[in-house]
Parts: sequence; C-alpha cells; structure tokens
Amino acid sequence: MRKSTGLTVYDIAKAAGVSASTVSRALDPRTRGLVNEKTAARIEKTVEELDFRINPVARSLKTRRSMTIGVLIPDLTNPLFPPIVRGLQDRLELEDYVALVASIDDDLAREQRIFDVPRAPQVDGMALATAARGDDLVNQALAADIPTVLINRTTDGHRVDAVVPDDKGGTAQAVAHLVALGHRRIAHVAGPRNTTSGRLRRAAFREALRAHGLPGGAELIQEAAGFTEEAGHAAAAHLLDAPKPPTAIVAANDLLAFGCLSSIADLGLACPSDVSVVGFNDIIFADRVAPALTTVHFSHTDLGRRAAELLLRRLDEPAIAPELVVLETSLVLRKSTAPPRTD
Repeated sequence: MRKSTGLTVYDIAKAAGVSASTVSRALDPRTRGLVNEKTAARIEKTVEELDFRINPVARSLKTRRSMTIGVLIPDLTNPLFPPIVRGLQDRLELEDYVALVASIDDDLAREQRIFDVPRAPQVDGMALATAARGDDLVNQALAADIPTVLINRTTDGHRVDAVVPDDKGGTAQAVAHLVALGHRRIAHVAGPRNTTSGRLRRAAFREALRAHGLPGGAELIQEAAGFTEEAGHAAAAHLLDAPKPPTAIVAANDLLAFGCLSSIADLGLACPSDVSVVGFNDIIFADRVAPALTTVHFSHTDLGRRAAELLLRRLDEPAIAPELVVLETSLVLRKSTAPPRTD
C-alpha cells in the first residue's frame, strides 16, 4: 500500500484509468452524481488501495470553502445541547465539514465576540441555538450572506432556516395529560418572552387551558428569568405561595421543571401527591431525578441532523426560500404526575 504523502488526484486517475476531473467529481459529494456508478465505485476502490486522503487545504482553495461551520449554543452545561450538536456534527462530517462549537453562557456581549471571531477565517455557515425573537446576530449573518440555520428556536418572521420541536403540540399534550388526571388549577413556569420557545409554549399553554374550559389568569403564569434550574425554583416558589396554589405545573423546559421539584421540596410539599410537574425536552437525567420527570420528548440528535441538512442545502442553493422544520413530540409519562389530592 502506498503512503498518502504526496499522492494526488492525478495518481488516482492514472491508477483507475480515468481523468483527474472525473476523480475530483467522484470524491466530492456535491458532484458525485455526475459520475457513472461503476466508474465511481472503481475510483473508490482505487482510493482505498492507495490509502489516499484528500488534502483539505487544496480542496478549500479549489472550492473556496473553509469546510468549517460555526455553532453557537447558549450553555454547554445544559444537557439538551450535546446530543443536538452530536447529530449536527455527525451529519456535517459525512460531507467533510468540521463543526466549531462555542458556548455563549447566555452573555450577549460574549455571543457577539464569538460570532466575530469565526468570521475572520470565513466559516462557510453558522448554526445558532442562541437566537432571540428579534436577534441582531441573525440580521448580521443575513447582511454578511453567511448561510445560517437556527436550532431549537427561531426568530419572528422566520427569515432563516430553522429546526424546532412542536412547541404548541408538546405543550398541549402536557396540559391534556394533567386534565385527564383530574387537575383543574394548572400553572405554567414560562420561558423568557424574548425567545420564540418561551413565547410559543406560553401561548400554547393558554390555548390548551381554554380548550379544556379551565381558568388561565395571569396569576397562573410565572415567567422565569432564564431557562435554568435556579429560575425555575424562584418561579415555582412564587406560584406556590399564592392564596390558591396550583395542583400542577407545566414548565417550559426540563431545567425549569427541576427547579420546580426543588422548590416543592423546600416548601415541605411532595411531588406528585401535592403538586404534579411536567417538563419539556426529555433531557438526559430527566428519568433520574426524584421523582422521575414526566416530560415532552423529541429526538435531539434528529434535530441536529435536520439542521445540518438545511445548512448543507443552503450552502448549495443560497437563493431558496427559508424552511421551518417542526419535529414531532410525544409525552413520556414518569413519576412526577398523579391525580390531585381529594382531601
């Protein structure tokens, strides 16, 4: 077997009995379909025999692409994001792209600094899990013609490609489950209203209460300062301190739900016998807290994979209309929900 050092597409072409341009087309996923299937298979076999490796620098010069994608996530410690990034990364690697991942830790100034850094080497595209409803970073990406996909949330107007879970349907499933158990006073710990996920899940909660003929006054909705356990604890404490506290809480994500569980315990109450809790996302550890969390599930890796596919398509077809992909949700029943007390 020959070593890959110094080996070129011309060596592959000579060994396979084809032209160098045919080899280039066969080895590029974007043009492979232009090559006869038997010829492409012969080239692949030759590549394996010669242990050929594409020179990424040479390909970058030829395609004018860096083969890198910038990925911004809100918080690396949030268990939601690693499997999303894994799905994104695995799909990008099939096309030989590298994902450069950075966590902004919910700091807008840091987000801007991180966004400015990858623009210097000219990443080919951006995947943003950090978008707010009127996000200036998205405006900047559009102005700079940087192909961009939004992950897990989007912006008002859907101006760029995005992949999100079914916020409305998932929240409706959570409320319907609690109503079926017999709950009539259901509260919501909402996510920040400057995010589409916070706004949509709040609106879906209100709509679901109306659909079941239940009260949905402002006293039953408490907006959390962020999508964190600490914010969920504070919001739940406020709801449970009311003269007529709820018997169940729907939280806008699992971290908020974890905060609700700790707040219930701190007040000397028990979940689910005193207060039932439902989360959203079904993150890792959702089944390991006490009690195990009933929550809205969607495939995190599939969300990342679909986001990568939208971005890859955008790279090849920059003029197409933005697409919003909504992933199906399902409710996972665990131990944090039960019928309300009857005494």
